[in-house]
Amino acid sequence: MNFKNSTLMLCILLFIFQCQGQADPPSNKTDKDFKEKMDAFSEMVIDSLNINFGFGMAVVKGEYTVYEGYYGLADFENGIPVTPETNFYIASSTKSFTALAMLMLDHKGIIDLDRSLASFFPEGEFDSELNAEKVNLRDLLYHTSGIENNNITFSLAYTGIYTQESLAKNLLDYTQPDSRSSYGEFKYSNLGYNVIEIILERELGKTWKQVVKEEVLDPLGMNKTSGNISDVDKYDWPSAVPYSEINPEGDLERIPLRKKDRIMHAAGGLISTPRDMTKFLKAELNEGVFDGKQVFPKEVIALSQKAQADQKKNFLGLNRFAYGYGWNIATTALGDTLIHHYGGFPGTTTQVSFMPEHNVGLSIYGNEGLKGLISTFLLTSYAFDYYAGREDLDTYYKEQLSEYKSMILDQYKKMDEQLAKRAERTWQLDLEFEEYTGIFSSPSVGDMEVSLNDNSEFIVSLGYLKSGPATPFTSANSIRAEMIPGSGSVIQFKVEDGSVVSLNSNGLTFKKVK
Repeated sequence: MNFKNSTLMLCILLFIFQCQGQADPPSNKTDKDFKEKMDAFSEMVIDSLNINFGFGMAVVKGEYTVYEGYYGLADFENGIPVTPETNFYIASSTKSFTALAMLMLDHKGIIDLDRSLASFFPEGEFDSELNAEKVNLRDLLYHTSGIENNNITFSLAYTGIYTQESLAKNLLDYTQPDSRSSYGEFKYSNLGYNVIEIILERELGKTWKQVVKEEVLDPLGMNKTSGNISDVDKYDWPSAVPYSEINPEGDLERIPLRKKDRIMHAAGGLISTPRDMTKFLKAELNEGVFDGKQVFPKEVIALSQKAQADQKKNFLGLNRFAYGYGWNIATTALGDTLIHHYGGFPGTTTQVSFMPEHNVGLSIYGNEGLKGLISTFLLTSYAFDYYAGREDLDTYYKEQLSEYKSMILDQYKKMDEQLAKRAERTWQLDLEFEEYTGIFSSPSVGDMEVSLNDNSEFIVSLGYLKSGPATPFTSANSIRAEMIPGSGSVIQFKVEDGSVVSLNSNGLTFKKVK
C-alpha cells in the first residue's frame, strides 16, 4: 500500500485487524470461511489498486451480521482511519428510505400514493402535455412520471437557493415533458423524490427528514443515520472526508464541495455507517422483522421490493431489468436476483443491496469516486458470489481485479490527454477580463457571480457552489468552470455593443444585473 509512512501503515493495519470480522453469533463454518476470504481479497484490492482512501463494509445473512471490515483512511491528511463509527454520505441510496417511508404513510392512510400530481398544486396549472392529472406519487417513486425540471434537482442537490414557495412555483412554471421518456416509461432521476419532499412539506408540514426518521430510522433504532450533515458536529461523529484520486499511485486531493443540511434532499440526503445499515438490511431480508419484532408490515416490504417499472440497463455487469420502490432490481452474472441501490457524489461512492435467494445483504461506502466505485463493486460482487456458490471464486476475481486495474489505468491516460488538450487552449475573450465579472441572475435558479481572484483568474459561484480557477474554452467569449468537481460547465457570455449583457450555462440564461 502507498501510505505516507510505515508508522501510519502499521497503525492502520493494527486497527483493521481489531475491527474487521466482527459478527453476531451464531456463526457457522461457511461464514467463518467467508470472513477469512473477504479479508484477504480486500487486502489484495487495496494493494493492487494503490488505495489510500477508506471504505467500510458490513454483510448480513438472515438476522445476523456475519462480517464487518473497515479499511484505509477517513481523513488522509490527518491519518484518521475508517472505524465502525465513521459516517459516510450515502447519496442516492437514500431513495430506498424515502420510498419505504412513503409506503408506510400510504399504509397508515396518511398519504394516498394514488393521488395525482396536479391535485397537490391547485393554485396553478401544469403544462397540459405533462399528464399532471394522471401522474401520481407512485410514478414519482419509481421514475415513470415522464417529467423533468433540472432547476429543482440542481437547487436541492447543489446550490441551496430555494424556498418552499419558490420550489412550488418552479415546479408549476418550469416543469416540462421529458424529451427522452414519456409518461409510463422508466427514466432514473432525482426529480420524483424532490417533488415528494415538496408535497410532504405542503401536506403534512413536515420535512422529508422528519418523515424518514419517524417512519424508518426510529423504528429500527438507526441512531447513527441522519438527514442532517450537521449531526456530525452536533454529536461528534467521526466522518469520512471526500477525496478525488489524482493519479494511479493513489495520491488524493480533498474535494472542496461538501454537503450541508440545506442540500441534503429526499433523493440523496442521508449519512450512515455500515454497521447502522445492517438494521435496515435485516428488516428487508426478514419481511419487515428486526430484532424479533414486526417493525414494518410484511406486505409493505414485499411491495417495496416488487418490480414496478421495466428498465434495460447493464451496469458493471449487472443486468438491471426493473425498478421497485427505491430499489433497482437486477440479475447477476450467475443469474441471481440482486435488489440494490448505488449512490454517488464527488468523493463518495455507496451501495446498499441484498440477494433474497441467498438471504444475504450488504452495505459498503467509500470516500472516493472513480476508484472508489470500482473497488467497492469488486468487493460487493466477491461477497455475493461467495454466498451464491461461485466455484472459481478466487481465480475469477483475480482476473476481474486485473481487468479493472487496466481499465482504471486507461481512464487515467484519457484524463491526461484531456488535460493536455485543455492546456493548449487560449483565451477567446474579446474584452478585458474585468468586463466579464458581475452578478448574473436567472429567475428559476438564482444569482451566479463571476469574479476574479488575486491572481486574476475567473471564479464562478452559484449558491453553495464555487469553482476553482476557470480555464479557456474554444468558442468566442466563453470559459470553462468546474463548480461541481470533475464536471466542467461552459460559461458562454453574450456581448452587445462592447458590454457583457448575459451568460448561458447548462442551457439557462442569466442576465447581468450588477
